[in-house]
Formats: sequence, C-alpha cells, structure tokens
Amino acid sequence: MDSYSFLVISILTLIIIILVYSLIITIKRFKRPAPLSSPARLDAIVALAAAKHKEASLASSLLHEVVESMDMGIILVKNGAIDSFNPTAKRLLPELKGLIGSDLSYLRFKPGDKNIKLDKKVVQTAFMDLTSPMGLVTIQDVTESFDMASKLKVKERFSLMGRLSGQMAHQLKTELSVIAGRAQLLSLKLVDENSREARLIYQEARSISQKISHLLSFYKYQELQLCEIDLLSFLNHLVSNLKKNKEDFIFEINCPDELIINTDPYLLESALFLIMQNSMEEEMEASMSRVDTIQINSSVRVTICDNGKGIQDNMIEQIFDPFVTTRENGLGLGLFMARELIDKLKGRLYLDENPEKGACFNIELPMEIEDEKNTDS
Repeated sequence: MDSYSFLVISILTLIIIILVYSLIITIKRFKRPAPLSSPARLDAIVALAAAKHKEASLASSLLHEVVESMDMGIILVKNGAIDSFNPTAKRLLPELKGLIGSDLSYLRFKPGDKNIKLDKKVVQTAFMDLTSPMGLVTIQDVTESFDMASKLKVKERFSLMGRLSGQMAHQLKTELSVIAGRAQLLSLKLVDENSREARLIYQEARSISQKISHLLSFYKYQELQLCEIDLLSFLNHLVSNLKKNKEDFIFEINCPDELIINTDPYLLESALFLIMQNSMEEEMEASMSRVDTIQINSSVRVTICDNGKGIQDNMIEQIFDPFVTTRENGLGLGLFMARELIDKLKGRLYLDENPEKGACFNIELPMEIEDEKNTDS
C-alpha cells in the first residue's frame, strides 16, 4: 500500500470515529429528561415531602394505637420530668393526671423498685435510660401472678402444718387419755371436793379429746354432725370454759330464751372460741366482751364486740388472711380458721364497724342446716 492510500484510509477512519461519537452524544441527549423549571421542581419536592409525612403519620398512628392497647403502663420522661403517659399508666396510677411536668420523685416508687404494692394492686416497674433527654418508665399489673404465688406459698405452709397438726393431735389424744384415766382413778380414791375436781378433770380431758377427734374427722371426711342446740345454754357453757383462762374477764350475753338452731355444735364452739379468745388476748387490751344474738327470718346473727383497742386500720383488709398477725408469737390462724369453720356451717363471718372502741364481729348462721346425706338420697 502506497503512502497516499494509507492517508486516505486513516482520514476515513477518523471521520467514522467522529461520526460514531457524535451519534452517541446525540442519543444520550435525546434520552436525558429536560430540566424542570423552578415551579415544577418545587411542586415535586412538596409532593415527595407530603408522601413522606403521610408515611410518618401512619407509622406514628399505628405506634400510638399499639401503645394505647398495651396492657402495660408507659410513662414518657423528658429531661427528668413526666411528659406523657398512656391510659394503662393512668389506670394504675390515677395521680399521674396532675403530675405532668413534675419530677419523677412525686411518684410512689423510685428507680430500683420492682414489685410495689399500690392500694390493692401489685405492679412491676422498669426505668429505661433516664439519663438521656428522653426516657421511659413501664408499669405492669402483676397482681394476679403475685396472688397466685402467695396462695401457693400459703398452700405449702398449710400442707406442712396439716401433717404436723395430725401428728400433734395424735400425741395430744394419747396424753389426754392418760390424764383422763388418772383423773378417773383419783376420783375413786378421793372424797368430797377433791373427788369432784378429779371428775371434772376427767370430763374436760375426755371433752377435749372428743373435740380433737371431731375436728380431725371433719377435715378428713367433710361431714357435719348436726343436732339442735339451745343457743343461750350453748353460749353460757362456752363462756364458763373461757373464763377458766382469765377469770376477771367480763362476758355479757344477750340472747333470747329457747332460741334453737340446728348446726354442728363442735364446729360452732370452735369458731366462737377462736373469736372470743382473740378478744381476751393481752394485746387487745380488752376487759369485757358483749355477745348479742338476734333471729332474722330463717337465720340468726351473733355479734361479738369487745372494749379493747380494736383492729388497726392497716390490718382490716387482711384480718381473715392466714398467717397475718400483730402478735410476736402468734401464728395468725385464729380468725382465718374461725371463718373457715363458719363457712362450713353455711354461715358468714365478717368484721363490723364498732361506733365505740374495740373490735366487733358478726356471725350469720342459718337456723337449720339441711342434712346433705338426706339431700343426696
């Protein structure tokens, strides 16, 4: 190839490259959208912002609905002060309504508290990141779980006490049998007053042994031993036994003559004994107890009031709960057992308001308990 031909081919190649490059640039310019004018560009930005705001509002609304429906109280804290809260928090802590903007110290709990008793509720709290400008306090009602745990503990303690009571009852009955036998022998050898005293010891030992057997049999088989009793004579006999422990204690009985009820005398005597014995405790500071009975249609109400210092305000709600006591050496089972026994007699035991100083208990009993064995047949 001569030099002229090479020059021509080189020029033609250069022209083709230039044409291709120009074509590519033209195509790119054709595909690129025309630039928006200022008003159009502003409208696009506004539309995009509106769409994002709508998405944020929807997410915020959804989050708000979730928080509102949660069974957990949420308190929003801003710069160490209460900023807002959800309805559950307001339900658990009604005082929150007046604490907006107040310091957290106005709450009835503080950081570090976990299970807190608030009135009749038990709540569990958690404090989250209170050192930053925004923080959270969560409150959850755990009353039901707390009660279940408490009942389980009580059940375990009762199970243990039941086993111990059975063993102790067996030992007591054995000892009482020995005392009754010895007292009976003494009554035969002694004369006059000493012989009568020995017979009384024998009778009391036998009576206590029978009561223990009856109570154990009842809790084992849950059967009532029903019979008719004259309530006035019944109360007088009970008071005479109580006064043996504290002769200077005064009992005043107001009961109509020939008021007959059909009930289990052993269970009723045990229940009344526990209630009246409670009034005689030194801690109650009572010197007298009044027992009033009245018939109301087909039931009878027995009211027992003393002139002691009464029941402390913080004990009223739990006075019949097991293992609750203000006495240093008390078990806290007396009034609990009394109410259990009255329940078995188809009755009701409750604390009444006493306009005077002292504790006052009401017992409502049916005049006649229908025999369940006859009902079943």
